[in-house]
Amino acid sequence: KYYMKNCRVVATYFGPRRHVGQAGDDAIDILQTTVDLETEQDNGAGECDLIIVNHDCGHVKGKEFLDSLNGQKVRNGVIKVLHRDWDKGRGESFGSFNYAFEKFEDDYEYWFFSEDDYLLTKENYFGESIEQLDEDTSTAFICACQHEQNTTENDIILDTSNGYPPHAHGGCGLTHRKYLKECHDKYGSLPHPYMTMSDDIQNAIKENRLDAFENEEGKKWYRNNELNGEVRFTNVYTEMGYHLKIFNGERIVFDVRGQEMH
Repeated sequence: KYYMKNCRVVATYFGPRRHVGQAGDDAIDILQTTVDLETEQDNGAGECDLIIVNHDCGHVKGKEFLDSLNGQKVRNGVIKVLHRDWDKGRGESFGSFNYAFEKFEDDYEYWFFSEDDYLLTKENYFGESIEQLDEDTSTAFICACQHEQNTTENDIILDTSNGYPPHAHGGCGLTHRKYLKECHDKYGSLPHPYMTMSDDIQNAIKENRLDAFENEEGKKWYRNNELNGEVRFTNVYTEMGYHLKIFNGERIVFDVRGQEMH
């Protein structure tokens, strides 16, 4: 049915994580689990590559691990590894999504985005997401994470998490390149934050300190990232006149922090 290649893009980073007590090496274990799942499961998308984009904070072991994966086969395709310049912390995961799209925009038809701490545990998750997207031309993005604070009607997200505009949590979900191209042409990129990190935060990351984001500067940076990254990455499609819909199948995502998201 699908004659062009499709892709899943995973954004990763080998530095400390806010609130979850994870340091750089933990991301290696998370990514290995993702690779194992993509190797064992048929995601239902035909020929489909796994693109891993590393926002490169200088973690040597993590970078070597990714390079060892580059070109490796998974169930539906191969792994492609990209290392994105650190650029003073600018862009976070959503800058990595944009980076992958700008590099491969003409190579893939359907795109599934996720940060590295969301494990997609359902067989055929990609194919079922495609079918749901294609049912309705007014829908531009299928959001993989159901959330108890979403308000929906006929799977359309009306608002999200304490009154935030409709969006996919973590930017996790599927769309078609025509919507991505429309967005990129209109705004010059896929939405991502442009705020840089202070020297203090960057030094804390290099030292792999778990309190890197706990000061006021770190909280301000993260808040900007949430609004101009996580929310805007998919809310932009409602601004463009489309709907966002929740994946309507069985549970698709397991958050490695221990929360079933759908």
